[in-house]
This record gives sequence, structure tokens and C-alpha cells, in this order.
Amino acid sequence: MITYGPLLEAYAAARSPRRPTHRGGYRSPRAAQQIGGALGLAVLSTVSTSAADDKLPDAAAGLYRALETKDLPLSAKAGEALTHGYTLAFVAAAVMFLAGLVVTFLAVDAGRQRQTEGAAPVHLG
Repeated sequence: MITYGPLLEAYAAARSPRRPTHRGGYRSPRAAQQIGGALGLAVLSTVSTSAADDKLPDAAAGLYRALETKDLPLSAKAGEALTHGYTLAFVAAAVMFLAGLVVTFLAVDAGRQRQTEGAAPVHLG
């Protein structure tokens, strides 16, 4: 999602030789975005479903059953459980974003170029 894709691209750009991104493959921004999106969606869906099921087992099915039978107490209980799951998923997304931000700042040193004494600067772009 938001952390793995940009992190993978930043790490690949900092550690790999330059290569045109239009050629695809590992360094392709599209590939990194797809991997990040798929992993992020899987993690957040798992967090949301697990949290909702902890509060009310089979909460989504309970909500559908409550809407069909017009069972208002069950509908409210299932709605609370699903809202709890979504809330925890958003908190998990924020934590993943912050972790990715910290790792990115620690791993990528693109702004700080080092020169060896007496060596001429080299342009890499």
C-alpha cells in the first residue's frame, strides 16, 4: 500500500545502477506500486476482519442477516463490530505509514553525497 511500494522504489533507486523505468521489471514504479497495493490491502483487510470477528464472530454475515430479518439490536451490534474493525485497520495503516517513513529516511541518503579527499565529483544522472 503506502509503505512498501515507495520504500521498495526508494531502496532500489539508492542501491541499484541507473536503469530506465519504462523498461519495466524490478525498478519499474508500476511494479512497486502493484506489489505495495496488494500487500497493503491484504494486511489491512486481515486486520479489519480479525478485529471485527473478535468483537462479534461473523460480523459481516450477522449484519446481512440482521438487515434481512430487521433485527435492530443485532444490526447495531454488527455495525459496532465492523466499525471497530475499520478503525483498527486505519490505525494499522497509519502505523505502517510512519514505519515506512522512518525506514525511508534512515535508508535513503540521496541528499547527502560524500566525496573522497582529492577525488573529482562524478555526475550519475
